[in-house]
Amino acid sequence: MKKILTTTLLILAGFISVFASGHIVSIITTTNVNCFGMCDGSATAIASGGIGPYAYAWTGPSGYTSANATATNMCAGTYTVTATDSSDMSIATANVTINQPAQLTVTVNSNGMSCGNCNGTATAVASGGIPPYSYLWNTFNGDMFNPFQNNLCAGTYNLTVTDNYGCNNTGMVTISNSPGFILSITTTPATCDSMNGSACVNIVTG
Repeated sequence: MKKILTTTLLILAGFISVFASGHIVSIITTTNVNCFGMCDGSATAIASGGIGPYAYAWTGPSGYTSANATATNMCAGTYTVTATDSSDMSIATANVTINQPAQLTVTVNSNGMSCGNCNGTATAVASGGIPPYSYLWNTFNGDMFNPFQNNLCAGTYNLTVTDNYGCNNTGMVTISNSPGFILSITTTPATCDSMNGSACVNIVTG
């Protein structure tokens, strides 16, 4: 008859240790996912106290399985590892959670041109991922690596934001050209060669 051992999780400084109440003790170290939505996490289980060698069986989200002490290609989620010694009489199980950072997003705020001048501006604001962030614009105006861009002419501009782990996302902004002054002129002709004509100028837009 197999002996099922209970476990207690202790989380300290990124390490999860699993203490079994019997012969086998599994110590699990974890590496979280680097980028949102990726599956590059890993976890290692080390069994001791029983009769080696040990067999490991991992299960997790979306049918994930692994038979190695170190499980790799793990997405974010909760996984269970079962360690069995060679006598097949001692079994320990433990759970571990692989985390992921928030999704990297970028928002671009802009001001359009005025009076036909190339004086538009754009400011990129990144969030999520793992700071610090780096920026790369396709503007060729001044510093392409600055989140703030100025002296922009009318057109569409793209940028790529990259976080500290190399995760990236893209943004886009369109700078428009606001119209200049549009005038409305109303005239009254002079009568009988008199100097009584008039002209009224109204600014419609601008």
